[in-house]
Parts: sequence; structure tokens; C-alpha cells
Amino acid sequence: MEATTFVMAKLGIGAGDISCLRMKPAVSAIFVQLKEASLALRTVEQNDGKHSHECDGEQFPITISMVDNSVVVKLHDLTSDTADGMIADFFARFGEVRDCGRSLIRAQDCRMDIVM
Repeated sequence: MEATTFVMAKLGIGAGDISCLRMKPAVSAIFVQLKEASLALRTVEQNDGKHSHECDGEQFPITISMVDNSVVVKLHDLTSDTADGMIADFFARFGEVRDCGRSLIRAQDCRMDIVM
């Protein structure tokens, strides 16, 4: 029950978004299959490295990752005239580019996240 509560309360995933949730105590893991890949990616981006579990007074980080062989490539310090399509075309030679978008982290720093 604690694992289900973590997935729904801490990660913000609704019961209707989950296709399958399996606990694997032997490897200390929870496998969650979501109905939409975009929600899975967004959940990883928003939560990986931001949660931990305390045991005997020590904090242990909780890794949240995709297991579909996706790779997130982050490009920094791009000029404002760098088009999303140009970046996607460049990375297409390495595999299917599933998403390519720009987000502002700080006013001067522009980041491009590419999911392959």
C-alpha cells in the first residue's frame, strides 16, 4: 500500500492513468506502466532525483526512470534562432526522435530536451 500511495500522492499519478503497477521487493523497485507515454516521460522529468526514503536516519535517493530505452538529451546555451525542427532532424540519424521542445530554465539559459 505504501508503494501505491507514493506513486499516486508523491508522483501525482491518478488511478485512471495506470495500466499496471507491480512491486518487485527482491530488487527494491516498483514498475509502473502508464496508459500514455507522454505522461510517463513528464513524470520522470518532474520527479527523478527529487524524492528519497529515510531508513535508520539515512536518506536514500529514489531513482525514477523510463525502461523503454528512451534517452533524454539536454542541450544548453542554444541561440534563439536554433529551430526545434533543425535539432530533431540532426538527432534523427541516431534514432526516432519522439519529442523535441524548448524550455526556459533561467532568463539567459535556454534548454532543449530531446527524447529518443
